[in-house]
Amino acid sequence: MAELTQEEKDKIGPLIAPFSRSNKKPELCVIKDGESEIEPFINHLHDAASDEEPENVVHLKVEEVETLIANAGRFEEKCYLWIIDDKSIKMLKERTRNVKRTHKPNCICHTNLTGGEYARMGGEVFFCEDGRVFLNPFSDRYGGRNITDEQWEATKDYFKNVGYTSLVDIIELLQTT
Repeated sequence: MAELTQEEKDKIGPLIAPFSRSNKKPELCVIKDGESEIEPFINHLHDAASDEEPENVVHLKVEEVETLIANAGRFEEKCYLWIIDDKSIKMLKERTRNVKRTHKPNCICHTNLTGGEYARMGGEVFFCEDGRVFLNPFSDRYGGRNITDEQWEATKDYFKNVGYTSLVDIIELLQTT
C-alpha cells in the first residue's frame, strides 16, 4: 500500500477546508444540500493505494482524447473525481447519482469524497483504454488555480509512486495544443 509519507504530505501541502484555495466570491463558496454526503458513496470510493483502476471503470477511447483537449480538459461522462486525504488518493466517478444533491443530482462533487471535511488536494482523473491516466487539479474545493507548481509536481509524483506511471498532465497538454 502506498500510503502518503510525511515527506509527501509536506510537499503536497496541508489538509485544507473546502474552498480554501477558491477564487470564487465567498457567497459561492458554500457546500450545498447533499454535497457533504459521504455515506451513500463510502462503499464505492476507490482507494487508489496502487495503480488499480476503479471498479467498472469507464475508459476514454484513444480518439476521445481530442475531445478532452477540445473541452479544456473536461469530459464529464468519463471523469473521476479524486482527492488526497491524510492517507491516500480516493476517487469516484463524477456521474454518480446523488439524490440528496438538490441542484445537480446526477453528479457527486469533491466534498462527497471527504464528507465535507479536509483534504490536501483534489482534481479530476481520466483513464484511457491505452493505459494512460490523464490528471488535473480542477477542483474549486481542494485544488484549483491557487496551488503552487511545487504542490502540483508533488501531487503528480505521488500518483506515480502509487503506480500510475503513464500519467499525462492535462495542464501541460492544454498548454501544448
